[in-house]
Amino acid sequence: MPRLDANGFPAYPQAVRLCWLVLLVCLPARAQDIEGARANFDTVVRTYVIQRSDENGLWPLKRKGSGKVLKLKYSQAEADTVHSIGGGRWRGLADFTDQAGKKKFYAEIVVSTGGDLWDVKSFEWKTRAEAEVLRAASLESAKKRAARKPGPKGILPDLILVDASGREDYLPDCAAEKCLTVYVTPWCPYCRAATGAIKALREHLKGKGVPVRVIVGKDDEEKVRSYAAEFGPDALLDPDAKMSNRGVPHFYVSSDGGGVLAEQSGASPDEPSAVTAASLGL
Repeated sequence: MPRLDANGFPAYPQAVRLCWLVLLVCLPARAQDIEGARANFDTVVRTYVIQRSDENGLWPLKRKGSGKVLKLKYSQAEADTVHSIGGGRWRGLADFTDQAGKKKFYAEIVVSTGGDLWDVKSFEWKTRAEAEVLRAASLESAKKRAARKPGPKGILPDLILVDASGREDYLPDCAAEKCLTVYVTPWCPYCRAATGAIKALREHLKGKGVPVRVIVGKDDEEKVRSYAAEFGPDALLDPDAKMSNRGVPHFYVSSDGGGVLAEQSGASPDEPSAVTAASLGL
């Protein structure tokens, strides 16, 4: 039996190790519960490190500025911080130590397990203080997810979308008693005709303290971004159609936690904002 490296894997030659990488991450997509997702997250990160490690399981990493090379060992993913950000992607913290096992290092990592190829999408080193902030945010997020309850019309998906600048928005969040989410697509003529009415409705509801988010999706990213720009920089992007709905434009009224209180499809470009708001109970 081969000896084990510092990461707990057999110390096979590099070519064999890369074969293991393919076997570990080229797995069929399937639904995941949270425990399974956390185990898969750890496997993908561990494999990512193996690909970059020497035969002793140590990852040579050059520090910016000093140019000093550190040799790091992967310890583990912090399971409690691993959470879904939608689209088959999971974000969490991972712990590393130096070669002597005395100094700790932390990284925030995004892993994709939503397709045939599981891989690391982003990797960012964090200070100890930054890691503490992320842990606290993960715990708060977990509490919110645990408290999610459907409304009379269902519940918004447990999904995070981003705007053109990369700002994230967790769909079930609502900072008021009620929020409105409007979903439109670039190819929908009714959406295009109602663009002005939707923007006017947003201004009308702003005066009543009702937050409004517009999601643009279900088309090529370039077309999605172009149409989203008509609604301003806060419009959310969903080119991959992560959020499903029965028709567009589609309106969802929700409470904090994502419970859907009312919904409707379609919009009249000539309907006064006050009438549309009233029909949605806003």
